[in-house]
Amino acid sequence: MSRASLTLLVSLSLGLGLTACGDDSSPGGGDTDTDSSTGTTAPTGPTTDTPTTDGPTTDTPTTGSTSTTDPTVADTGTETTDPTVGETDSDTETTGVVGDGTYIRIDLLEVRDPHVFNPLSPDEDLTQGTVNDPLTMALNADDDGDGNLDLGLAMAFLPLDQTDAASEVFRFVNAVCTAPADASTCSLLEDTIPFDGMYTVTADGECYAAEAGNLSDYTDPPAAPAPTTGPCFRSDIGTVTIAAGSFTLPLENAVVAAQFSGDPADGLIEGNIQGFVSTATAESIQVETGMAFPPTIQLSALLRDEDQDEGGTGWVFHIAFEGSAAEWME
Repeated sequence: MSRASLTLLVSLSLGLGLTACGDDSSPGGGDTDTDSSTGTTAPTGPTTDTPTTDGPTTDTPTTGSTSTTDPTVADTGTETTDPTVGETDSDTETTGVVGDGTYIRIDLLEVRDPHVFNPLSPDEDLTQGTVNDPLTMALNADDDGDGNLDLGLAMAFLPLDQTDAASEVFRFVNAVCTAPADASTCSLLEDTIPFDGMYTVTADGECYAAEAGNLSDYTDPPAAPAPTTGPCFRSDIGTVTIAAGSFTLPLENAVVAAQFSGDPADGLIEGNIQGFVSTATAESIQVETGMAFPPTIQLSALLRDEDQDEGGTGWVFHIAFEGSAAEWME
């Protein structure tokens, strides 16, 4: 399973509830550019309109850049002409993730809130089996045998400093990571950019806790997000886009926090990613169904209006994660 087919795997599960709508033998579109002469698809950038500004009024980033879904604009707000370019140093040499530091590959990813529901059966919660299980599997498996894990996400501490109140550069990266998972090396995913911010360390205390007002009461798993406690870090990074093939999830006012495992850390636990997705953005994101009809469905159709946050303007996503040390290759 390549990164490009990850969305198809996830959406095929969604399509199980849509079989009455059409034949699933001919998978349809999604957010890809299609070459009519070859029938091949290639991942594009985020499939969203410009995010609205009606994001969360809490956890406002103190660092990072203005939210953007334009893949040609780095998180510093500086325009580049090549979406594969990361920062530009003083000698104008373009690089990806650079510098001495510690790199952590995410090996567990779970959407905790809001939950995803079958649009034809609103009481059927699909979150764990349809979204979370395939995501974590993709982060640790090479199903298509191309030598790379099917999904790669990484975080960089440049440098790592676990001293209480320390503040250093933090990056969130969509990556290509080699298989097997326990000896993986990662590099920047083509046509993506790293998202920059600063992280702050709390040796003893709490780095993050979800606001109760942004959580819904679900009876089915997964459970609500747990707090992140020290020794931990927090980055109010501003913007994060999670790329999974043709499907991308842009998060505004993003916060990333996790507890360090070890000193120096060789892993992260109790991880939380929080970010806002406006109603307009959720309506513009198309999720593949894996069927001829309908070939795609709006992300907003899989989310319940009653679970909306911030005065009904969108959803605050809470995504739990864990990670382990990985070597970074330029």
